[in-house]
Amino acid sequence: MRYVIIGNSAAAMGAIKTIRNRDKTGSVTVISDEPYSVYSRPLISYL
Repeated sequence: MRYVIIGNSAAAMGAIKTIRNRDKTGSVTVISDEPYSVYSRPLISYL
């Protein structure tokens, strides 16, 4: 199966983890124009 995720958010990463848990061999493509990978915004205050 092929999966396409639009956007690179925390929700997208959660979706990818769920897909991977259920389908180990499927293809996952993420389409995003964001220049950086997803990060935990609440934890930025600890930097």
